[in-house]
Amino acid sequence: MSEFTEHKHPHSIPLEFFSANLSKKNLALLVFVALAVGSLSATYPILAVVVVPLLIALPLTFFFPFEIFLIFAFLLLTLGDYFGSKPIPMGGFKFYGADYFLVILIIAIIKGYKTDSVKRKSPLTLLLWVYIAYGVISLLIGLFYQNHELNRTIGDFRRFFYYPLAFFLGWNIISNKKNILKLEKIIVLAPFVIMAFAALRLATGQTWAPEIHARPEDFRAMPYFDGIALIFVFSYLIALFFARKKWKLYQMIIAFLIPIFILLSGFRLLWALFFLSVMIVLWFSFKQKEKKKYIRILVYLFLIILVSIVLLRTTGGKYYEMFETKIVNRILRYEHSSERWRYPAWKSALDKFSSSPLLGTGLGDEPTFWAVNSAGQWMKITRTLHNAFLEILYQTGIIGALLILWILAKYSITIYKNIPSVDRDAKPILIALFVLFVCGLIQSLFQPYLNHPGNGVLFYALMGISLKTVHLTKAEKLES
Repeated sequence: MSEFTEHKHPHSIPLEFFSANLSKKNLALLVFVALAVGSLSATYPILAVVVVPLLIALPLTFFFPFEIFLIFAFLLLTLGDYFGSKPIPMGGFKFYGADYFLVILIIAIIKGYKTDSVKRKSPLTLLLWVYIAYGVISLLIGLFYQNHELNRTIGDFRRFFYYPLAFFLGWNIISNKKNILKLEKIIVLAPFVIMAFAALRLATGQTWAPEIHARPEDFRAMPYFDGIALIFVFSYLIALFFARKKWKLYQMIIAFLIPIFILLSGFRLLWALFFLSVMIVLWFSFKQKEKKKYIRILVYLFLIILVSIVLLRTTGGKYYEMFETKIVNRILRYEHSSERWRYPAWKSALDKFSSSPLLGTGLGDEPTFWAVNSAGQWMKITRTLHNAFLEILYQTGIIGALLILWILAKYSITIYKNIPSVDRDAKPILIALFVLFVCGLIQSLFQPYLNHPGNGVLFYALMGISLKTVHLTKAEKLES
């Protein structure tokens, strides 16, 4: 069956209880309040118990849900999931900003799903529901057959099976192309906030997560998620330049600054993902078969990266020296610490998988293994595997792993095939969303990207938005 077998008008989803649109002034004010609340809640998580539900629930009484998603997406793209890093413990469970957001909008998701026959008939939608239903089976296996800890089991179900529901949220909140343009306007503002925080760390010499990166040569200007957000925006700007042949001044400033901050992040994987994202954008542009434009943009892109490196070299001081040292030691000499704990952790997970390959060991199976610490001593460690797909494999078995891989493959093939055919206005954001998807998948193989609530919700919601964007473009072509 085709991914889009029937087309309905984009306004066919009845959301009567979301009536008024949010003015730019009120939206800006609400974003500012949300940023302030987010910053304070990172230090005082108890504030979120009252403020977060009110912040989301009150506007929902009279605002269209897309504006609320814009605020939520902006917060995640700028501050990361501050409730994810410091959750609120309540009654033995932990609640996150992502949980509040999904719970409050679950009615809108179901309401829109009932009236949207395109989504109901989509093979990807069916796969998602099968995957979530299988997650319930894995939950029951973990709780009642394997007797795993309740809190850990519920947490694994939430991060691997509940958060994918955000796909339906992303699909429902996009009702027309104006929503997509609003999303673009928010996206291009995010780097200023991210780079401002990173610049403050540079000015004060305070590395991100100092309890982890205590050594001077291991300085980090930003976390992984912020780096991927910058790559996402950079991909959008390059694709935008291909489509519209020009940048505004602030867009040009962002384009020159992003490579500098990616280098200052100190993460080798981010450096690799940055160049991979550039290759993806260039590939889609090359497929347009406009060779003169392609060569011109390639020259511009090379100059941007070259100027960024030169600026870092001339003004970076000790931070450039740290960057250079890491290039030599961690890349050219391939010195790394993964063998101390990643390899033992992954081997432990594969051993668990071999004990129950079909159904897995059930959700809530805590990864515990022997590894060597920084002092060279053997010790028993309990921590995330830094590989979401390996966690899904050993906890849910071959069935669960195949289902999630099928979903991701179905989505990526659909988007990849449809990017060349969408109109010029939608193409830049669609390419950037595809880049974000690829970066998220790759990071999930080495870091706990999809384990974090905010990352997971945004990842799946943007999948829904990009697929709806393709559908809207196809629907417009049929109507014209």
